[in-house]
Amino acid sequence: MLVDSRQGAMRHRFLWGAVVAALLGSLAGLPSCSWVATVDRMECTQASDCTGAFGFGSACIEDGFCSEMAPSHPRCTKTFPEDLLERPDKYRDAIVFGTVFNRSVEKHAARERSAELAVSEANRKSGLDGRSFGLVFCSIEERLDYDDLASGDAALDVANYLVHTLAVPALIGPAGSGDTAEVFKALRGTDTLVISPSATSPSLTALDEINPTDKNPGLLWRTAPPDTYQGIEIASDIAKRTFDVAVVYKQDDYGSGLTNVFQENFGENVNVVPFNDTSEIPAIAQSIGSSDVSEVLFVANEEDVVAFLRAAAQNPGFENKYIFLTDTAGTQGVIDETKEATSLYERIKGTRPAPPDGAVFNTFKGAYAARYDADVTEHTYTANTYDATWLAMYASAWALLQEGAVTGKFMSYGLRRISDTNKTGTDDIAPRSWDGIVNSLRAGQDINVRGASGPLDYDTNEETWAPFEFWRFVLNDSGEYEVQPVTD
Repeated sequence: MLVDSRQGAMRHRFLWGAVVAALLGSLAGLPSCSWVATVDRMECTQASDCTGAFGFGSACIEDGFCSEMAPSHPRCTKTFPEDLLERPDKYRDAIVFGTVFNRSVEKHAARERSAELAVSEANRKSGLDGRSFGLVFCSIEERLDYDDLASGDAALDVANYLVHTLAVPALIGPAGSGDTAEVFKALRGTDTLVISPSATSPSLTALDEINPTDKNPGLLWRTAPPDTYQGIEIASDIAKRTFDVAVVYKQDDYGSGLTNVFQENFGENVNVVPFNDTSEIPAIAQSIGSSDVSEVLFVANEEDVVAFLRAAAQNPGFENKYIFLTDTAGTQGVIDETKEATSLYERIKGTRPAPPDGAVFNTFKGAYAARYDADVTEHTYTANTYDATWLAMYASAWALLQEGAVTGKFMSYGLRRISDTNKTGTDDIAPRSWDGIVNSLRAGQDINVRGASGPLDYDTNEETWAPFEFWRFVLNDSGEYEVQPVTD
């Protein structure tokens, strides 16, 4: 609490000094800024200099001095609470995280809402020793009224704003493996924790500490399992039908990472077809359709899956070929966008992490429905986002109560204390568990978290695991196609 008292005194001195300076400057006929600069203005080199002294919402501006209010960013105007950036004086002691999602995509908007739900629940439990939590939501879609940035560049831009201007200690997101990798690399050295709820590329593991320890933990975490397990499952399943397969994949962290795992576990008879842009897909589908391969594994994002299925549906060569898709394709959105490709559906199969279930998930699902009047199961990785946000708050509790400050590294110390599988029972991620978990962390005790997305048992590489399931596009009783799990 000595740190908080010191910050409060400095902030009091800073703000009242500005008021007194203005009055004296006016009376003396001198510029008020000269008084502030020589007596009460604080020099800075980075945002944390100012937030460390005056709290959230202050910023280190271009003149090298702390400003009472941080400049805004057009992609980051949405916050929780809503007046977080408009009333910084009200939230100086708040612990604030940033999120990096593409809000124009509904499943990403649902992930934002899942993060907001978690923070609102913690705040209703009085936050962390009376300090509230907050979120700054940044969106990375391509929008000319924001700027001319592509989504990947936008992710880097908002991450820099969140860290270098607002000095947030942690980011929730990005969603994709490629964006997560680039953001993490850009922020390396800034003491920022990055927790992605949905980046699954195995290559991300090697970006962080290779052999993390309690004294030297990693700063890149995720609440979704890496695709290592999915790649093994896919190789095993396809090998039951054929040893002649083409793998079409996008050359990004997700596509390359999963394809590498598949190749390592399938064997040599793999025709690998990489691509970089959606515009290449029709020609690739034409070539594959004319080939003798009996099955195609397609690994890319949802937009590319839709383009591939549309192109394949127009090619007679796919009439007898099987198509294997991954978790990005197992959504209602793909069905809605490929109604002209239903003739392919009976030969399509896929894998994905098994949808969450159980008491913790059902509590989350009910709370989401009550707050937003929506079914959270319609969107992927919402439970993982909810969990990621709670983990950030647990990590903050450890950092503040055990280390004295909420920083990325101190938060990562805390994350290494949440998977004590030797402990009897579990600590469920739910509002009712908040006080007990905080008390355990206050006492320096490890916890054993079970999330809405399932058990969060992190291994020595700081990676978690989750079961996978196979799925197909199946007609339901209403005559509509939907994604259903299968055992064959």
